[in-house]
Amino acid sequence: MTKLLRVPELAAMLGNHPISVYRLVERGQIPFIKIGRGRIRFDRDAIAEWIEQKSFSPIAVADSFPQVDLSLKNYDKLLLKGGVKLSLEGKTWRYPFGSVFSRANKSGEKFYLYYRVNGKRVRECVRYAMNRADAVKALSLKVADAFRSEHGIKQRAKKSITIQGLKDEFMKAVQDKRSPKTIVSYENSWKHVKHFFNETPLSNITAKDIEDYMMKRRDEGTSPSSVNLEYFFLSAMFRKAVRWQYMESNPATGIERFKEQNAKERILSDAEIKRLLDAADASLLPILITLLGTGLRKMECLNLLWPNIDFRDGFIHVAKSKTGKGREVPISALVWQTLKDLEDRKDSGSEIVFLSRRGKGRTDIKHQFKVACKKAGVKGCRIHDLRHTAASRMIANGTDLVTAARILGHATITMTAKYVHPTSAAMKAAVEKLAGFIQPKEAPFVPALSPMSKERFVN
Repeated sequence: MTKLLRVPELAAMLGNHPISVYRLVERGQIPFIKIGRGRIRFDRDAIAEWIEQKSFSPIAVADSFPQVDLSLKNYDKLLLKGGVKLSLEGKTWRYPFGSVFSRANKSGEKFYLYYRVNGKRVRECVRYAMNRADAVKALSLKVADAFRSEHGIKQRAKKSITIQGLKDEFMKAVQDKRSPKTIVSYENSWKHVKHFFNETPLSNITAKDIEDYMMKRRDEGTSPSSVNLEYFFLSAMFRKAVRWQYMESNPATGIERFKEQNAKERILSDAEIKRLLDAADASLLPILITLLGTGLRKMECLNLLWPNIDFRDGFIHVAKSKTGKGREVPISALVWQTLKDLEDRKDSGSEIVFLSRRGKGRTDIKHQFKVACKKAGVKGCRIHDLRHTAASRMIANGTDLVTAARILGHATITMTAKYVHPTSAAMKAAVEKLAGFIQPKEAPFVPALSPMSKERFVN
């Protein structure tokens, strides 16, 4: 009796993920045998015949493919141009309406499609394709859809919706299923996405459009991490659109994201803090004192309102934070006096604490901060580094991580730990404390520190 194949064994043989095999079984697109309570096995001969016939397709949208009586061999005789083209990257088959490209990898063989929509070249991967026959069918379908879209031919099976309409439905669907931080991130991403795609129908959005958007945002000076967040937002929306049958495939699938190069955290020394505060002008100084004295985020500080300050008990109430949760931040005597002096001098009816020279709320202090840093000789410092400095000083002075996390508004202690940057002197003091419980029989000879080793532990 021939040994039956298990799901992982068949997946390895086909070069697919086991989940793809289960999907084929659910759709009845592959011959299988049920054994016992829900166990699934596969006969080798039946699988070999199935592969040879190429009569089933594991592609997600296979049900909508037209049935073609021609075999792949006869299909190539009629339409293949110039035979197969070999290169170091893989193999290419050119047809009058597009090309199929195959590349071998560790998990098997991957297939890609090349075709044009409205003059734009489209390149996308065919997910779950097991062979070239699947890729050719997918190419035929994609080109047919592009033709219908270009010439205004409506498809009964596809719903018409714009990206604005998709965003509205998407946000309703995930409002109670995502964290407040994720919802805020989605809303921030949409502010930029909507200006690029505007009222574009979903059927017209291609992978090339998404790549163009990402390149445009990068050229505008947006950080790679921010562009990647916007990409994740688009991809999440398009996955829902596929599930809701607004789209046949996710155009964001397979797009390479930008490599993130996070800037190194900068912790200011006592001397640098003093020079920076001395160099700050009268309107910037109270903001810097508040940032350094509380560890608030920049926008939490700039959006601070007078009703949010409790001078009696010495607290600042942060109503809206990055995580979507409010918190109480205690203030020191220095911060209390700084804010109290501002309150005594205010001459307008505005509730905003830190006003611009025109008497309006501030949106940024980047220019003023840059001028102060240059005047003070403080190099490579960002506004957010003041928060890192405050967090690091709290921990260095004995504040436990749980308390520091509450003050900084972190959802987890793991995030707070990233803000801890021990100095060389602190680490040296830590190991010196270990000598307190080490008692050798004979006291070892301790050599004097050389000038070089002394400099190593100077802040």
